[in-house]
Amino acid sequence: PDINIYQPVIHVIMSQLGSLRSKFEALLSRGVEAALESEEERILQICRIYVEVGECLVPLVMTQCADAQIVSILEVILRCTDLPSEEISSIPLEFWHRLADEVCRHPETDVKIDQFQGVYRELLSASIRRCTLSTSQDPFQADDEIAAYRQRILGLVEDCLEVLTPNTAL
Repeated sequence: PDINIYQPVIHVIMSQLGSLRSKFEALLSRGVEAALESEEERILQICRIYVEVGECLVPLVMTQCADAQIVSILEVILRCTDLPSEEISSIPLEFWHRLADEVCRHPETDVKIDQFQGVYRELLSASIRRCTLSTSQDPFQADDEIAAYRQRILGLVEDCLEVLTPNTAL
């Protein structure tokens, strides 16, 4: 479907995201751990909204990836992915997979891949942080839930490597 026919709706949605981002940043400004402790539900809702918008706008993200509003959406979704909450950080995984598929449809020499390398480099770093267990956790005592989460993050790493190519990832 031609995304241009939805331009009036997209414009209204995009106009609301700025204030939502401000709320998100205000929540996190007290410190991520404190914010998650007291406002996890609100953060979760904001992340869901951004991910839903991102998923709906993948074609627009592909064509206007340098646009400030699109960059802002990607930054918030990236921040959500990097939050130390399995529930919240799992929300964007399908979005990143879908975007990686779209990016990789273009030949490696295409400028599209270059435009997304920075985002996927950051995403790869976030993935590594999310998989790292704290020093107080015994990796051999990790439960099935932690193992399943780390498996989902591994899928994200694979998407990152597909966009970045192995040499860039190193």
